[in-house]
Amino acid sequence: MLTLWYREYLEEDDLHKKSRLQKGYTAEQKAAAIKYYQEHGRGLARTVKALGVEVRFEREGISSMDGSAEMAFSMLAVAAQEESRSISENMKWLLRKHAEQGIRHLGSNRILGYNEVDGVLVPNQDAWIVRVIFEDYATGLYPIEIHRHLMDLGAANSTTKRIPGSGNMRKVLSNEVYVGDRMIQKGPVRDLITKQPDFSKPYTSYYLTDDHKPNRGPAVVRAGESTPWVG
Repeated sequence: MLTLWYREYLEEDDLHKKSRLQKGYTAEQKAAAIKYYQEHGRGLARTVKALGVEVRFEREGISSMDGSAEMAFSMLAVAAQEESRSISENMKWLLRKHAEQGIRHLGSNRILGYNEVDGVLVPNQDAWIVRVIFEDYATGLYPIEIHRHLMDLGAANSTTKRIPGSGNMRKVLSNEVYVGDRMIQKGPVRDLITKQPDFSKPYTSYYLTDDHKPNRGPAVVRAGESTPWVG
């Protein structure tokens, strides 16, 4: 933690009071300032510099006391962003090529009822939970009723240790994975800066049929398709 004087310095708006706070600080206080800076990044370079504390970036060969440091920091930030953008574009290109070949891995290598083994979806110990959901759906049960049935059966996901909630039923029932198919690139890629899906960018989806072993019978699907709460 920073000493009280440094907190006061950061929070003080009056320039004259700031100037007085700069005087007479000890080596221990300098160390505290440097530690705080290291923990919170380069954004505090100006504040630390104002206290007369020099910070050196050995890899870049930059001193915060150098008059050109601010420009160097700006240039490094731009370079880092461009490098990140380049890596992102290369990854997108690779994913597109894989998608064209029908290759796409699950983020966690698993989905309820399946594990991904060497790129292939294989039913796991939770597969029976999925089958119960579809069987109950086919008989006309609603999400809350299916959830209660799962609770009675103790149908906890082996990974999360939780019973699938009623809010997840629609996602399970509308997921093409359970009929043995697979959709690659369901939505737009994320923007590099905002980290949000960029709907202004075009994308191509690929639908693979008979990609893996299904986990629900066609008869069950047909029997339940008229149930109103799954569109």
